[in-house]
Amino acid sequence: MIRVITLLLAVTLSLPALAERADRGKPIALSSDKASFDDVSQTYLLEENVFLVKGTMIIKGAKANVKVDPEGYQLADVYAKQGEVATLKQKKDSGIEEYVQGFADWIQYDAKRESATLTGNAKMWQLVKTKVFDEIVGDKIYYDAIAETYSATSKNNVKSVLSPRRNQKQNP
Repeated sequence: MIRVITLLLAVTLSLPALAERADRGKPIALSSDKASFDDVSQTYLLEENVFLVKGTMIIKGAKANVKVDPEGYQLADVYAKQGEVATLKQKKDSGIEEYVQGFADWIQYDAKRESATLTGNAKMWQLVKTKVFDEIVGDKIYYDAIAETYSATSKNNVKSVLSPRRNQKQNP
């Protein structure tokens, strides 16, 4: 029997920071070594050194498929190169140099919901400058950038490390 553990973790219980608010209205910029576009179906295929940038959010990978829905929102699937990971990093709107950073075999970004699903060897960190404060690891992690919540599932165990928050703003 496969044991699935679900953990809903509101990492910012002591820090009411959200993803950078200015990112919400920004367009998505795409960059890669190879690209093909189908304007009729509104699909884009990017290969090699893929970068997806929306404001302070940057997703990197080896390959991406991007679909634009009829409302103009993008749904991007970014894949890692074999043996590597795709990455996501976004600045938080906390007033200090704080970020969320994720790693996985595959990252799906939904611009309409402002969320990302990290699948396969998924890991997310909450950083202040370059110091990791919190970590969550599982087979799959769902990150809601608006609510600033994480949901993780795993066939075995979801693992989390939470750091104390005392005087973080004064002494990061």
